[in-house]
Amino acid sequence: MTEKEARRQAITEIWQAAIDAVSGRHAVLNALDADPVFKPDLIIAVGKAASGMCTGALERFPGCTALVVTKYDHTDQSLREQANVEVIESAHPIPDQNSLLAGRALLSRIRSMPAGSRVLVLVSGGASALAEALPEDMTLADLQAVTDDMIAGGKTIAEINSRRKQASLIKDGKLIEAFHGAELRAYAISDVEGDSISTVGSGIGLRVNRPQSRPVNSGLACA
Repeated sequence: MTEKEARRQAITEIWQAAIDAVSGRHAVLNALDADPVFKPDLIIAVGKAASGMCTGALERFPGCTALVVTKYDHTDQSLREQANVEVIESAHPIPDQNSLLAGRALLSRIRSMPAGSRVLVLVSGGASALAEALPEDMTLADLQAVTDDMIAGGKTIAEINSRRKQASLIKDGKLIEAFHGAELRAYAISDVEGDSISTVGSGIGLRVNRPQSRPVNSGLACA
């Protein structure tokens, strides 16, 4: 190996190490190490980084039942090979029919958890579009038109998410309100200023009337 090739390899290895250090998998593993240990009965992961986040959680809790909602072609093959993991891929940034399927699946799983159960919720950017549940007077076409208009009109992510919260049956803490088990922990990789769990994924991991968020490590908030 020439000196030039050796330098290039060293730079590549440093770059890859930096990418791995901030991956969803590592972020979740670091957060679990920092928090008191608990064993979930269900793992829910939603967002563009959901696959990596769920992979990290399953390293700590192998065999745990999991539901992963992520963008098309963003799922690690290792998750698809696990019988305990259900994967739903949907569209981003404009929701599609699978986004509604994912929203219904999230509500169904949360509502079905019995007393005494524990749930780990993992959220990352993109969750707002990837999973949605709508009121009866709003259709998918309505949601798509509103979302498209806001994006085309240059609305900020805060403005778009504020509109999403108004129409959604799972955003802004509504999903977590449907949980009646013993304990729920939510970790979020933040892509928004301030890192508030109420903003990431339009508050899909928010617990109303509970402490909003606290930093666990860089880029990760916990509620």
